[in-house]
Amino acid sequence: MGESQFNKNFFEDEIDTNQSAKNFTKLLEGNQTIFLNGEWGTGKSTFLKNVEKHSIKFQKKAFVYMDLWRTDNSQSLITFAFRKLIPSYYWLTRLFIVFSIVISILMTGVIKIPFNFMVFNDLWNFIFNLFSYFNIVPILNFISIAVTYLFLPINFLGILLVLFVSVSQLLKINYFGFDALFFGKKVPKNKVLVIDDFDRLPEPKQKDAYKLLSLLNGKLPIIFVGSYDRITKDPENEIFLSKIIDRRVELPIVTWPSEIWATVFHFVNTKFGIILSEEFKEIFIKEQKNLRDRAHFLDYMHQELFVRNKLNHVQIEEQLAIIYSYLFHSRVYNRLLINKDHISVIMTELQGSKDPFEVMLSSLLTKNNNQYPVGFIRNPSIYYLFEIPTNLTTSEIELQLEDPNKLNQLLMSKSNSDFYNYIISYFHNLNKISQSKLFDTALNLFNNQNNSDVIKYLVSEKNQEILPYNKPISVGNGSFAYSVPDELVNKSDTEIWLIRYENGRKILESANFDISQQLKFFVTFSLSGFKRLSIYYKDVSSIVQSSIVNDYVSPEFILLEYISQLDQWYLFSQWEDAIWQYIDKLPDNSLLKFLEMQDVIKNTGNLSSKNYELMKSSLDFDTDLWRDNTLVIEKIKNKLERLANEDYNFTEINNR
Repeated sequence: MGESQFNKNFFEDEIDTNQSAKNFTKLLEGNQTIFLNGEWGTGKSTFLKNVEKHSIKFQKKAFVYMDLWRTDNSQSLITFAFRKLIPSYYWLTRLFIVFSIVISILMTGVIKIPFNFMVFNDLWNFIFNLFSYFNIVPILNFISIAVTYLFLPINFLGILLVLFVSVSQLLKINYFGFDALFFGKKVPKNKVLVIDDFDRLPEPKQKDAYKLLSLLNGKLPIIFVGSYDRITKDPENEIFLSKIIDRRVELPIVTWPSEIWATVFHFVNTKFGIILSEEFKEIFIKEQKNLRDRAHFLDYMHQELFVRNKLNHVQIEEQLAIIYSYLFHSRVYNRLLINKDHISVIMTELQGSKDPFEVMLSSLLTKNNNQYPVGFIRNPSIYYLFEIPTNLTTSEIELQLEDPNKLNQLLMSKSNSDFYNYIISYFHNLNKISQSKLFDTALNLFNNQNNSDVIKYLVSEKNQEILPYNKPISVGNGSFAYSVPDELVNKSDTEIWLIRYENGRKILESANFDISQQLKFFVTFSLSGFKRLSIYYKDVSSIVQSSIVNDYVSPEFILLEYISQLDQWYLFSQWEDAIWQYIDKLPDNSLLKFLEMQDVIKNTGNLSSKNYELMKSSLDFDTDLWRDNTLVIEKIKNKLERLANEDYNFTEINNR
């Protein structure tokens, strides 16, 4: 479907006012003055067009519209209505007046012209003398007498016109009075006068309109259009209206906000599969958003979701709420726009507002915080109007999952990425094969020294699958308790840990994780500490004693486990020679990781940074005392110097 056709069919909602229009038309059979009541933008003009259609068809009466507030007409409203209702008579009278003035000017000689009425006499005498030699004198005499008699009434009429114009100027006669007199006698029976948007008229024009009504009342159907409440704020207007208005008519119910927005809500449900929250829908009704408001809202909805292609990139209800804010609560929208880096603060302020819309908006924008596509709170920029979305659609992500190389890239995504948000929202909706594929790929990446927020999430989900966790629940007053799953009932912490460990180790062994990677896996994802693992990895002692390093992916974790088994964590002076020899053989990355875990160095940048602080002392949080690291620094001095030559930067600091 082409774009133009799509625009045409985007929202088809033919509001059926035919029955109401027919009933209204019947009121026009008598020469009544009717007030059609309705606020601006509620569809009064559209309804009247339908009434006019029925009036022309069944009563042969045409509507004549007077949009007085749109014109700056110096004429009286009586003259203006005269021109609109009986244009032929109006222009005939104006032509007569202009003709009279022209004749008056010509006869008074105010303007010199090269001829006058006497010129015609001179011309005739010349012709008479010229043809006197021929035998046609009787005919010429007859014509001469006829012309003379003809000019006598013309001269007399000219004199009267001169006197008429002169006297009217002297007495300052107002021709509008003649209009009123003539108009009152010639009111057409086949027309309906419509005075549109009467409530927008300034007070002087409203009073002129009352004069017009007094003149025409009962002579033809008249329809006033406007907001009755706005007009009757002045008690004098209310008294006058009550005298001249025969009937006040309200707009059909189908044009009321409760009706016109119901079709929009149904459209959103069927078009996008979205059931809008009741609190959001109530705002449209409570704030009495009319047909004109609806047209604007639908136009922006089409622009944002389709023209700017935000459909499937945003949460539909949240986008509609932002559109509503932009159109009808610009102050709130501007607050969100200006403070887009502090949205959570604004949401808190809105939640405490006394304005029902602001409270509703805060509730709506925060309730879907963990869904995909990403909600407003986590990525407000794409929800603002006139912006282009950056989120991947669900179908685009699912297509990328089929590409093994692309899948590896996706699994390395950070927590603010599209894929991460998709995974935490839709992982449980994926089939078991897809879930297993994601987890196996994550394990393979981790075994190759990679990690990411997505991998952490997938490991957490697998651990939840092995054995669910206790779930925190609120018990009021800011306190929490825990809901214990059936699988954990009557099991001790040791039993629970053992189940997790044994199932986890089987998974890791099937994925070809060596001992070092198994240790790293359990520690990295906080599934266990070194101390608890010591009873299952006693063979790390022989590995350290034999200084076997290159056979393992992460040999530093073997050394860390061994030190933990000896209870010599941070106790550098107690380390045996085998430990120092093992340290000496560690690859650069393993050495740096080991020193970080022993609080000797600290990376001052991101994971790929080569900038470190070399701490001569570090705080022991168990004893609140300072540990001396100089022994370790001295032992690895040569290695540090070599790393410094390879663009590593170690800044020596003393924390004490």
